[in-house]
Amino acid sequence: HSCPTRRSSDLFDKAILAFEQALRLEPQDAKAENNLGLALAAKNRPGDAEAAYRKAIQMGEVAHRESEQPYINLAQVLSHTERRSEALPLLDKAERIGGKTSQTEKLRGEVLLAEKRLKEAAAAFQISVALSPDDGSLHYLLGRVLKQEGDRQGAEQEFAKSKALLQNRAAGNR
Repeated sequence: HSCPTRRSSDLFDKAILAFEQALRLEPQDAKAENNLGLALAAKNRPGDAEAAYRKAIQMGEVAHRESEQPYINLAQVLSHTERRSEALPLLDKAERIGGKTSQTEKLRGEVLLAEKRLKEAAAAFQISVALSPDDGSLHYLLGRVLKQEGDRQGAEQEFAKSKALLQNRAAGNR
């Protein structure tokens, strides 16, 4: 038997081929282009993923059927590069299309945290926590920022919530 990492890598290769074939048949399929970007990102091909997301965004604009997903996905790719500041306007656009989500605010917080913009990062993580209060990882991220800001009590409260939620989830998965 092959290792799981190898198997998932092979699945992403197959997905890339499938989406490329779908796009040959339907060249203006923005969803297929976005999904191609996801598969390319999973294969650690950020430049190719960025190109696919930008193309999906352009297709959506031309067809007047914009989706927030390619904007979020492109912001995700850029957030892991030195071009992370380019992610923020993309998240703004995604939220104009699909509204504020826990996902967009978490990513916004991560970008702002990486840029050492702690107050803004804390605000984004607070919104993310408010939208998904049962997500322990969000409480942990908020706790990290509060700790860096010097709010030890607030940080400890968020870490405790995170721990409790993650333990409850682990207990539920047994």
